[in-house]
Amino acid sequence: MKTQKNILVIGSRKREKAIKSNKNYKFHHFDFSYKPRKNNYEFDALKIINETGKYIENNQIDGIYFSTDIGSVIGSILCQKYNLPGPTLDATITCQNKYYTRELLDTGVKHQAIKLNTSLKKLPEFPFYLKAPTSVLGILGFTINNQKEFKQAIKIAKKELPKLLKPTKKLYKKYLDIKKFPLANKPILLLEELIKKEQITVDGYVYNNQPQIVAITDTNLAPDLRLIDNFSTPSKLPLSLQKTIITQACIDIKSTGLNNCAFNIEYWIDNNKIRLIEINSRAATCFTKLYKEAYNYDLYATGLKLATSINPKTLTLTPQKYATQYNITTINEGRADQLFNFDYPIPYPHQFFRTPKETIKQISEYGQVIAQIELADKSLTNMHKKIQKLRHKLLKSPIDQKLFD
Repeated sequence: MKTQKNILVIGSRKREKAIKSNKNYKFHHFDFSYKPRKNNYEFDALKIINETGKYIENNQIDGIYFSTDIGSVIGSILCQKYNLPGPTLDATITCQNKYYTRELLDTGVKHQAIKLNTSLKKLPEFPFYLKAPTSVLGILGFTINNQKEFKQAIKIAKKELPKLLKPTKKLYKKYLDIKKFPLANKPILLLEELIKKEQITVDGYVYNNQPQIVAITDTNLAPDLRLIDNFSTPSKLPLSLQKTIITQACIDIKSTGLNNCAFNIEYWIDNNKIRLIEINSRAATCFTKLYKEAYNYDLYATGLKLATSINPKTLTLTPQKYATQYNITTINEGRADQLFNFDYPIPYPHQFFRTPKETIKQISEYGQVIAQIELADKSLTNMHKKIQKLRHKLLKSPIDQKLFD
């Protein structure tokens, strides 16, 4: 009988339930959960490091699996500390903190770090884009067109940014190279030149310093808005451009120093010019079902192999059909059941990010995603028609209903 490898899973047992089906491993879960869509981070990362460290010291652990931004920070520290396969903390912070991605890589995007009390006189000309360097899902991200919008964004950031930074504050004091990353533990915002172009995500992994690209996924926006309508794969971009993107992705990943881990990279495509949005030192596991439907590819299996120093040996994936993940989004505020029809039967695979009695508040320009629905078909047009009809049934506000028409 084949010996099972022991994997320590950093994160929510509920979130990572899909890995249970893999019988080649014995899983040791260290549960901690948080709610990034609500900017709710109620945990102490240093305490997690100390507790998981003791567990590793008293149990046979062959590898560490993580699939979130904060999980990659915790995981990289544990991998270094206990000589397990995985990325270094420096490489992880270079990706996780978007200010240092801009600073340490040649991204070609004008940017600067600003404090929450930065004078208006020190700002560049409007418009520009403002975001928290370590936020996810577009949280605390705003297009700024004038002084009024800047002041409103700063007002929100003063309330929400401390919540985002609190869990890692003590952890960074102990483990981070402050000389290399002096602003990583500071309440700053990243100001960037405003770019409104087509967006894509590149998923892949690095094994023994060799990047391998798995898939390219299109980010499809609402007309004339920054709201994400859906993610779809395979990409509709010309194959010649996809080859260029793959080459650039490999260059960028090598520049970060990431090794023995999954990654995903987001780019703008500007008239065939590729411009970096961000790099994440973990897989886009939110696309797990998309990749399974489109390519019969298992993101989790790849991550588990990397965690135990096994080459995933992924071949070129051949798409069987289009797979699409649709956002059901509101730009309104109020109780969720006043904005969304939770009783309406959704006939497709889906998940909810809100409960009926929750109060929804807007903390970015991307709206609040109440649910996601996944479809697979050989025709993108067919899927779009089905979802648009469904959106009008699910969303109660006429404004929300028409966002993606």
